[in-house]
Amino acid sequence: MKILFIVPYTPNQIRVRPYSLLRELRRQGHEIVLATLWSSAQDQADLDALAQLGIEIVARHLPSWRSLVNAAGDPHGATASGRLLPATIAACRHRGESGRR
Repeated sequence: MKILFIVPYTPNQIRVRPYSLLRELRRQGHEIVLATLWSSAQDQADLDALAQLGIEIVARHLPSWRSLVNAAGDPHGATASGRLLPATIAACRHRGESGRR
């Protein structure tokens, strides 16, 4: 089965539920595309580890200032309405080891 797994943070061994689910689904032979955000070098390393399991990664950098805006609420409602989601996924499709932004 082809699965698009969307999560607002990078799955890793600290965020164990999505990390374990992704590993098990991949072990069972499912094709997985993970769409997520990253904010640190450790997040990038965690994404590289998932990519080595055969999981396709679609990742976008989330600067710390954007996290603060998200926590306070977006006054323009652009993210809530979904207007940015298709363009964001298309723009940040992971292409090889050096393709992540």
